[in-house]
Amino acid sequence: MRKILVTGGLGFIGSNLVDKLILDNEVVIIDDFSTGQLKNVGRHLKNPRLKLIKGSILEVNKVEEVLKDGIDSIVHLAAVVSVVRSSREPRLVHQVNGRNPERPGIMFEIPGRTSRLRLLRRSLWRQ
Repeated sequence: MRKILVTGGLGFIGSNLVDKLILDNEVVIIDDFSTGQLKNVGRHLKNPRLKLIKGSILEVNKVEEVLKDGIDSIVHLAAVVSVVRSSREPRLVHQVNGRNPERPGIMFEIPGRTSRLRLLRRSLWRQ
């Protein structure tokens, strides 16, 4: 059984992915509840294979704690999806959405950790 971290796991896509992953894996969700909804994974809340963490992927200490538990793969679905917020906070968008080639998201810059992880991205954009 693998342990998979799903960022943004309370959103529409993330929660549907969690429905499939939890059948054969342990799933850890980090979500800041900004657009995702708890009800999307409500049926799994009592499942011992699910761990839900309220927080942003930009909170390095929280992410480091999750990674210490032994994550095998990361599915990065956390995103700032509001057009209004995107225009007001472009730096945040680049940090969370991982589109900035120089800083692809603080989460993925934790020294010594990401080299052992398989990062599954939601985007097909070439980097």
